[in-house]
Amino acid sequence: MLEQTTLESKAEMDFTAMDEALDAMRRRSKAREAAPYDLARYESLRNRLADEMARGFSLMAIANITRSNDYRGPSASWLDTLSTWTKGSERLREPGRYSIDDPSQAERIETALEKWFCELDAERASKPLDPGFVETSVFKNMFRGFKMAEEESEMVEIACPPGSGKTTNAAHYLAQRRKAEGFNCPVWLITLSESNISQKLITIDITKAMKGNTMAALDSSGHKEDSQYVLDGNIEEMCQNVRGGLLIIDEAQHIGVFNGNARTNGLNIINGLRVFCDRGLFGIALLSNGEVYQRAAHGKNSTQLSSRMEHWRVNAGKPTENDVDLIMSSWGVSGKLEREKSIELGTGKGGLRTLINLYRRTLKEFPEITYASMTSTLTVC
Repeated sequence: MLEQTTLESKAEMDFTAMDEALDAMRRRSKAREAAPYDLARYESLRNRLADEMARGFSLMAIANITRSNDYRGPSASWLDTLSTWTKGSERLREPGRYSIDDPSQAERIETALEKWFCELDAERASKPLDPGFVETSVFKNMFRGFKMAEEESEMVEIACPPGSGKTTNAAHYLAQRRKAEGFNCPVWLITLSESNISQKLITIDITKAMKGNTMAALDSSGHKEDSQYVLDGNIEEMCQNVRGGLLIIDEAQHIGVFNGNARTNGLNIINGLRVFCDRGLFGIALLSNGEVYQRAAHGKNSTQLSSRMEHWRVNAGKPTENDVDLIMSSWGVSGKLEREKSIELGTGKGGLRTLINLYRRTLKEFPEITYASMTSTLTVC
């Protein structure tokens, strides 16, 4: 009898728990219906995030900045949640885990981003003018190369002289695509350096970029121990439903001729990357100073490669006087002598990088950019 009573009590407890769970689900559903999310707000915040990433903030850095002290999960979880939010927030709109009165994960992300953006705006308002990105003729030529590589699924070298804004232009292009198509757009950007010049390391970096560079992505992007066949297969698998994308490789001169020395394995790397184009997975834009084609043209037994690259090259050109005028206008600089000095610097060896750095340094020392203040800044330098 006692055993039967115990079993009945347990059954009642189980049914009570089930009823409470069902009731919680109903309340959560009503909470979702009562408070539909603001799509315009989401898109505005996502687009602002894309702009800030184009300015140089990585998603990981933004996650570290925006994660509040009362966040219950680990920092890696916040980063992965932020990454998920960039690609679509619907699945993060569930009411809070501990109470329906707790904000959803999406709301936590959006509130944190709004707070950070307000702080950024206040900080920038207190600093000298920095107008941000300006679309120059170099950017427009690079844009043509990007579209060529993507639409034709070819490897295209885009040659720009140092200081012309390659990195800034590439980041701006990626931001524009993300704002137009969402963070799921099939455009990926990696940067080469002395530390990742090998076929495997470049392939791993490509995988990380495709997966979003979150902590989960870093853990599943492949390892040096994996064969190149496995690494290439991982990329092909990810591209099954995303044909026609674009991979932008910044600082690609590391593959070709670097500091006057030809990279011994450069041709092997170029051929290895070209396989992705041949399979129709995505196009590749190599941002360099022209060294990649130079390496192919002067390499032994590379006639097939160089003859192919010869037809898929874009010379983005040097900054023009009109580009300098656009930069001057955006920075609020005017005057005959000011223009002459700006053109001298902006179209010279250091390009727009030298000019913009001078503007920034001048505004740190003087209230406005004039010929006299620029000259004084150059004298101190």
